[in-house]
Amino acid sequence: IIEDDGFFGTASVLHVIDVSAKKEVREIDLLEKDIDADSIIFSQDHSVMVGETERELAVFNISETEIENIPIIEVDSGKEISACGKLSDRDEVVFIIEDFFDEEKDAKLFTYDISSDNLKSIDIHLNSSDKIKMVTGKKSSRICVYSGDMFYVIDGDNGKMISQIVLMENLSKDTLVDFDFFNEDIDLLVTYGNTVFMYNVLTANLVDSLMYDTSDALLNRYAPTLKLFTDSSSSYFALKDESYMGNMDRNMNKQLLYVFSVDTDMKMYPYAEVGHGYASLSGKEIAVR
Repeated sequence: IIEDDGFFGTASVLHVIDVSAKKEVREIDLLEKDIDADSIIFSQDHSVMVGETERELAVFNISETEIENIPIIEVDSGKEISACGKLSDRDEVVFIIEDFFDEEKDAKLFTYDISSDNLKSIDIHLNSSDKIKMVTGKKSSRICVYSGDMFYVIDGDNGKMISQIVLMENLSKDTLVDFDFFNEDIDLLVTYGNTVFMYNVLTANLVDSLMYDTSDALLNRYAPTLKLFTDSSSSYFALKDESYMGNMDRNMNKQLLYVFSVDTDMKMYPYAEVGHGYASLSGKEIAVR
């Protein structure tokens, strides 16, 4: 659980909870350790944490009394760690380093095995971009990197390119593009504004697309605030409104959850619209605050 204790969603404290004992076993001050909360990744036994600090990616042994960071890799001036994730069912972290002084504007992909302390690079050319993002597979070692004009689908086991997917030309810089693996990592869901696209990652072919309207005129206007949410389900996915519009009007901060269903022919349909909702899609449960 990350405590939201700052302005604009800045997480400041990490609480480690023993669920079976129903008690907090550790509290980590992220600001004191200079850890970026969005970059935190845990080992499978939750004894080790990997996080991004200023100019380095580091390992933190949270089972020890005193938490010390052990640098995995340090980046020089002009470079930055732009995305970080974890491969499915293993203690292996994958991350991207961009070199903004490189004439070719390359972005390089690395993997780090937490258990063996092994760092290696994946020899694939990626275009550097101010919109670079990455997701990893739910059931496989597949990696997808978005660089602002292209989706690169990569096999994390052998480092080979599986496919390259082009969403569309002349994308608006003001419209959010979000994406994640779906359907046992066979497909890739991509949201652009109020349109959802589904692609087969092996063929890069478009499987289906859906343009949706909400009951909220404000969210129709501010579609870039919607974030894609998937889990291991192959039948449902959701879009979550994560916007914060201020306290001028209580109706402006509804935190709506939009759930979509997918049939056996891989056609997408609107399913439910829930205010202040949370969902376990694989468990087929929706919780309302």
